[in-house]
Amino acid sequence: MTGREKKLLLPYWKSEIVYEEPVLLVRSRDGGFAPKKMMYPVREVLAVRRADGGRARFSAPGDYFVRGGELCFPQDTALPHLDYGEMYLDEPNGLRVASIKERGKFLRTENGVFFNGYAVLFTYRTEKKFLMPPPEKQSAAVAVRERLRNRENLNFVFYGDSITTGVNASGYFNIRPHTPVFSQLAVRALRERFGYIGQTDIAHVNTAEGGWTSIQGLERLQERVLDKKPDVLFLGFGMNDGGGKPNPSFGAAFGERMEEMVGKVHAAFPDCLVVLASPMMPNADALNYDENYPVLSNQPQCAAALEKIALSHENTAFIDVSRYSARIAERKEFHDMGDTMVHPNDFIARLYAQMFLNLFIDDKEAI
Repeated sequence: MTGREKKLLLPYWKSEIVYEEPVLLVRSRDGGFAPKKMMYPVREVLAVRRADGGRARFSAPGDYFVRGGELCFPQDTALPHLDYGEMYLDEPNGLRVASIKERGKFLRTENGVFFNGYAVLFTYRTEKKFLMPPPEKQSAAVAVRERLRNRENLNFVFYGDSITTGVNASGYFNIRPHTPVFSQLAVRALRERFGYIGQTDIAHVNTAEGGWTSIQGLERLQERVLDKKPDVLFLGFGMNDGGGKPNPSFGAAFGERMEEMVGKVHAAFPDCLVVLASPMMPNADALNYDENYPVLSNQPQCAAALEKIALSHENTAFIDVSRYSARIAERKEFHDMGDTMVHPNDFIARLYAQMFLNLFIDDKEAI
């Protein structure tokens, strides 16, 4: 692992220095810039750079300044940005996704390459009192943790939807700053932490498929998972399942499919650790224009269904990405964390990796 990658994996609930938190500046209707809340109140900015590696240098107070823990931006800042009309459109530029907040406007829909070109990465210091509580340790991962300490051969399989494939990480598109997709980042960290140096290895394969729900996941389980003979299986479904019109009974049906998936895995490989991850929360400002329902719909029901499965099955763990991403979204705009709909950028992809690694690495241990 590089020194940069180690910094990126410092848990958001643990480190008082936040590395490379992205900001995507968009002008308001009046032409100015609203102050930006970061994941935590900013005490001191330590570094600023373009995500795409551009060589421009930025400084305070001419380009940004801190006031009341928020980042503020002069109207003539040299930081890259979008004008209001470039983000909030009169007509859709692709998918017909309307803004709930900016009535009568469509959200610009692009992949991560476009938005990465305008993102600015801030490294800053906050204070310990603001940090989120750490995730609870889970006994289900103890056996795998011991195998890691013994440097045994292990096979990790990552299975889910487009978020699990790695969309919109910069490494997925092979663009700067080249942050690996979270499955690669996590496995690299485990190899480094536990001293795998060639005699044995942590093999991994990512069989996720963009656009899939747990329905396709269950149908293709044999070829995508069971044939790979996993020792550790990451399951990342729920974002696409939870789309559509709000349905109060969604969680029960989703849980039944996921529990069937877990049961089939354990029937074939009883000692396999299955890690169930709830999805990050999608953009609360996005509306499916044609169907008139919000993109953020049934996804919040996934966490309770997955946690219930983990509590009732051996060798099954649960990481609540939904909870932590929702906490971050209370302060940050979605386009600072991903595209304008459902896909995370490097910042939230790192959260997935951090929460996964937390199952195996003790709080006092360094990556």
